[in-house]
Amino acid sequence: MQIRDQADCSAVRRQKPEGDRRGGGLRSPEFNLDDQNGVTALPLDKVPAFAKALDVDPRHPFRLTLEQNHREIADVAHQIFGNIVTDNEMTLVRMFREVTGDRDPKAGAVLIKSIEDAFKAKRRLE
Repeated sequence: MQIRDQADCSAVRRQKPEGDRRGGGLRSPEFNLDDQNGVTALPLDKVPAFAKALDVDPRHPFRLTLEQNHREIADVAHQIFGNIVTDNEMTLVRMFREVTGDRDPKAGAVLIKSIEDAFKAKRRLE
């Protein structure tokens, strides 16, 4: 997912009034991550405000911004902190641990297929 897709998905999903998207350190409510010359990188110091304006976990746009625009910093952050995991992702990890009896099973074909089927079924219900 591109960081600009995060903005598009979150704004549509939340349908926040324009006034709610303003502020938080962003240049304007029309702040656009695509400029005339390509893609504008979201400054790391603006990620918290960006996430707040979109009402999303800031770890998600932070991870995307690092991976897409600051590869060296992303590598160092991963070495120091490990994987950046959002609260939503951590909920799935806890559920996975509970379902597997916290045994750390290998991600074999049957397990992967079961998880994929569950997510596909969820998407059909949305």
